[in-house]
Amino acid sequence: IAVFPNPVLDQVRIQWDAALHVENISVYGLDGKLIFSETVQTDGTTSSLNLSAVTNGIYFIKFTTQKGTITEKIIKK
Repeated sequence: IAVFPNPVLDQVRIQWDAALHVENISVYGLDGKLIFSETVQTDGTTSSLNLSAVTNGIYFIKFTTQKGTITEKIIKK
């Protein structure tokens, strides 16, 4: 999974291999609080998240796939 740009100002883009089958993307704060979550279309390999409404800081993006979960750290500037 590629998450870019990082650090991010407003929009973060996400790309993954079609074999990965990402089902859900969730964004969490450092305190573990869920910021938002979205279901991914089953045939997609890209997504874009608008982080303009969240404050600057460190966040975690959790990807739920058919093989388990993957977590990536991002910095919002």
